[in-house]
Amino acid sequence: MTNRESIPKYLRLLTAVAIAGGLLFGCVSAQLTHLDPSFTPTALKDGALAIGGVAVTNGAEEITEREDASIVDYFEREMKARRPEIAIVKHSVIKTTLGEQASKMLPAAAMEEEIAPESMTALVGKGARYVAFVAVTYNTVDRYVTNNTDSRNVYDDNGKVTGRSTKYVTIAQAKRSVTAEYRIFDVMTGKRVWASNSSNSRSSSRIADSREGYPPAPEYGAPPTVSRVLRAMTTAAVKGLPAPEKETPQPVLPNIKTDPDP
Repeated sequence: MTNRESIPKYLRLLTAVAIAGGLLFGCVSAQLTHLDPSFTPTALKDGALAIGGVAVTNGAEEITEREDASIVDYFEREMKARRPEIAIVKHSVIKTTLGEQASKMLPAAAMEEEIAPESMTALVGKGARYVAFVAVTYNTVDRYVTNNTDSRNVYDDNGKVTGRSTKYVTIAQAKRSVTAEYRIFDVMTGKRVWASNSSNSRSSSRIADSREGYPPAPEYGAPPTVSRVLRAMTTAAVKGLPAPEKETPQPVLPNIKTDPDP
């Protein structure tokens, strides 16, 4: 193994962004943390669900307005695609109805067990029965370097093994980890009726390799955005919403004809 400081400056490095979309760590699922008995599939279907916005808590890294908009947009699109029977009141409508300042304060209030019903009265006129929020409770970026080797046999023209070829790989990764709780409140009472918790991590990687030893680590790339990490979490949350039980299809019996008695 060659020491990094001893590698010649002219050593050719192959540096690239690896897996542009980032690496997905584990399977993303949503865990139900609260369910009010009144929040049934029928109740959810009968009243519109307003998308209230994004809140950041517990000292998690702040999120830009652009990312807020991306998170909300994906939430709305997932609801339309996976639960088309549920009417949606878009976040843009909430901002117009409540005003810029009030619509920004509403997600912060969603971190409590209840929201003052009078702060949401105007949403009733838009057909909303419930309002949903994404509360980001943990958001951090870790950067680290790992080394790997890729050794393969070398063959001559006759297919005989003549030796081994080793490539030394240095990987610089920027991993973002996010935890969020999806919360739904009854607009009329202000009470929290449903909550689901989810976590996910994704990373971006840059690679340098050499045939002579581990090369210096390349510069870290930009970590995946919060909105990108949240996508799988939002999908899991939407899938976890109360839904009617699917009917078990009844087996179709074959139409067997019998000959009449002679």
